[in-house]
Amino acid sequence: MRWPQEWRLDRFFDIARTYNLRIGYASGMNIYPSHTLALGLWRAWSLAHPVSLSAFHASSKRNGLPLPVHALPSSSVVKAAASKWADVVAALSALPSALLAETIEDAQNERRPLEILVGTKRGARSTNCIQRHQCQLRFPRNAFLEMVREVWVSAPELVFVQMASRLEYGALLALGYELCGCYPLGEGSGFQVRGPLTTPERLVAFSGQLGGARSAKLARSAALQVRRKSASIMETEVAIAALTSRRRGGLGLPPARLNEPFALGEKGQRIAHQKSVVGDICWWDKGAVVEYDGRESHGSREAQIRDSRRRDALLAEGIDVTTITSSQFANVCEFSTLMGEVSQKAGKVFRGWRPGQIEKHMKLRQDVRSFHRDYPSRR
Repeated sequence: MRWPQEWRLDRFFDIARTYNLRIGYASGMNIYPSHTLALGLWRAWSLAHPVSLSAFHASSKRNGLPLPVHALPSSSVVKAAASKWADVVAALSALPSALLAETIEDAQNERRPLEILVGTKRGARSTNCIQRHQCQLRFPRNAFLEMVREVWVSAPELVFVQMASRLEYGALLALGYELCGCYPLGEGSGFQVRGPLTTPERLVAFSGQLGGARSAKLARSAALQVRRKSASIMETEVAIAALTSRRRGGLGLPPARLNEPFALGEKGQRIAHQKSVVGDICWWDKGAVVEYDGRESHGSREAQIRDSRRRDALLAEGIDVTTITSSQFANVCEFSTLMGEVSQKAGKVFRGWRPGQIEKHMKLRQDVRSFHRDYPSRR
């Protein structure tokens, strides 16, 4: 069903609420947003639950950041699932309209349908505005989280498995890095970043509980290569290109940590004017770190001075710093040469390109970029 484009969203929600009362909607029917609709809702949740930059940098596996599962009741059952367009919109209207404005508009204009689970309901066909997914899988605990009353959103771990059925491997990695990362809030956000949605360990564990489903196997394979704490899209792209296994198109550098703090000694503290520094891709125990030098985050004079002090402090501490610019990353040969040297410092010899390896690497990069292009994270 297509709605007139000239209708304003707030008027649309008013009509939906009125219709909701007429049909007696609040009678135990549930909505199960999935796939891209669930991803959009979790991105909105992440924006609405920021964390401080210092807490983000200091977090670790044992001292993690708060995840959605700790704050919301959960279920593993699809029951009393509503599937009609009016029912879905009426239920979603309980969420702040700002979170759904573009999503509903896209569905109305048939650009991207609303996606929901309907269990095993018969006769539930999809349209250009709403895509209904029938699913007979036995879901693990915490598969659905209730955002508002009767709106049970596929958990971030389940979204990862759902998207594995339609994404290329590199795109799935990009999604995993985002779900486990803390991307910037936007301009003027100060010292805060988006709240993380899950961890690589949770992605691996959840997908492993879904049995032999093909998408679950692919999701688990990708989750094993996802690294937590990426702080930007470009950090994700650099990390995927460098750290992903060679079989999957990456350069296969040794396992590294992202945005990990390093405590400076007395000499380093005097140079950096701070007690610790944070590296983008880190092998602190091997004395190596890779920094991505993005023009957008290093353009001011103050930022350049701060970065120079950090590099000098790390050099004084015996840490080898490799800086990657956007142009160096775009040049595959130059990037691989630099990363080969880093790999050597991190304890693994890089043996150059094998037959067909460059093609795999370019495909991996293309898939990652396609995810960021086709599924942009809206601010």
